[in-house]
Amino acid sequence: MTGPLKETGIRIRYTQEQLTKELGREPKLSEVAAKLELTPEQLTEALEATQYLTSIHEELYQDDGDAIYVIDQLADREDDNRFLEHMALEEVLERLPEREKKILYLRFYRDRTQMEVAKEIGISQVQVSRLERSALKKVREMFSS
Repeated sequence: MTGPLKETGIRIRYTQEQLTKELGREPKLSEVAAKLELTPEQLTEALEATQYLTSIHEELYQDDGDAIYVIDQLADREDDNRFLEHMALEEVLERLPEREKKILYLRFYRDRTQMEVAKEIGISQVQVSRLERSALKKVREMFSS
């Protein structure tokens, strides 16, 4: 997910924090929508679009000192295809130029916005968008060959 919807979601969360400080309580969604001049539908859509995904490597709990991860709960032991696809994806990603590899890592593994990636790398958001699109195109091409 990229673009205006995610950026709006980020603005909403920031505004929620600011209003919480100002009001001394959590603001109503209607108050946040009014402050940002959004309809309730736009606000809801943007919030849903910016919900964070849980990493499959996130620790759920400890079992007698051994960590149990999300992937342990989801793993389909009979399906080796996913393991092979993961290996193939890693191999494909290794063939990308370092900058493109870093952009994909930050965007899809660290859930950063294009603006955040641009700031970290020291390029414009437009350049991040172009490089991301180019890298994804290369990945698709390498996967299909």
